[in-house]
Formats: sequence, C-alpha cells, structure tokens
Amino acid sequence: MTADEETTVIKTLINLQLPQYVAAFMFMMDTGCRLAELFNSTRANTRPITWDEVSKSAGGNMGDVYDPSAGLPRAVVKLRSKTGVNSERVLPLTPRVTEQLLWSSERGDKTPLGPLRLKTYQTVFKAVIDDQNLDATIVPYTTRHTCASRLVQRGAPLANIMKWMGHSKIEQTLQYAKLRHTDLMDIGSLLSLENQLQIQ
Repeated sequence: MTADEETTVIKTLINLQLPQYVAAFMFMMDTGCRLAELFNSTRANTRPITWDEVSKSAGGNMGDVYDPSAGLPRAVVKLRSKTGVNSERVLPLTPRVTEQLLWSSERGDKTPLGPLRLKTYQTVFKAVIDDQNLDATIVPYTTRHTCASRLVQRGAPLANIMKWMGHSKIEQTLQYAKLRHTDLMDIGSLLSLENQLQIQ
C-alpha cells in the first residue's frame, strides 16, 4: 500500500465517522500486527490485546519500557500471535497510535481502541477500497505486508524485522522483503565509488 493509498483510507474512514476503525487501521499499519492480534477471532482461536498489554505511557496497565538512549518511558504494546508464546513481542508505538490509545483510555474503553468487530472492519475496509477506486488487491491483511515492506525499504535488518513481525522462520520475513526500485541503483553507485577510488 502506498502512502497516498494509506492517506485515502484514513480520510475516508474519518469522513464515515468511524474513529475506532481509523485507530485500528493506524495500529495495524504501524505495528504490522495480524488481524487476530487486534480483533477477537474464534476461527484463529485468539483474543485481542488487553489494557494489560499496553504500557502506562500509552494508557494501559503494563509497566513502561524505558528507551535506553533517552532514559524516558516508551509507549509499547505486547503482541502474541496464534503461534503462541514463542512469538510474543513488545513493540514500540508510533506517536499517532499512542495518541489513539490514550484517547481510548480516556474514554474508558474496556479494550484498547474500543469495541471493534472484525466482520465490520472487513466490510468497511472493502467498501472504502471500492468507493475510492483503490487497487482491488488491497485487503485488511495488506497493512501487515505494508509494515514489513516499509521496514525493509527503510533499511531495518531482516533479523529485526523477523522479530518485529513475530515470524518463526526467516523465510517468512523474506516473503515481505520488497526492494525499492532504486535499491539496485544504490548498489551500483557503491561500485562506481569503489572504481573511482581505485583509479585515483
């Protein structure tokens, strides 16, 4: 999903006055979580996150994690995939997701981001994609793919992305690793630089 497509989805959800689903979309874009980690899913036999898995600095009950470089509390969430405890991971939250969680906490929502229904989200998401004439291949799971791809494109090491996404094998992470169209040019320029140094 491109940045323009992301903006279009957010603006459309805002116009539809669906703030909880705006927040859910942002959460999934910025954490790369699976749908079943945010929404209750009887089919996947999972439960959504609770306030006990959100740090205090984001409105939750979980103890804060401190940023080692700044020594300040960092807003985080603990996610668990359907594969069990081995895929448990604690992820830092972006400012926009932290803001959404704080608002949810202030509203007194029983669960982070408020009452969310998977079926409603899927239906609304498809309607937004259709209404805005966006690429028909964009589905709710695309947010996870986009998060992983952006991490790759921005230079995060694949081993770290593997942990971020909760993958058990690096092969799973490699499926998300999409090169920017300029990556090969960047590599080519490295070779040019080396050749220039040898000539001098």
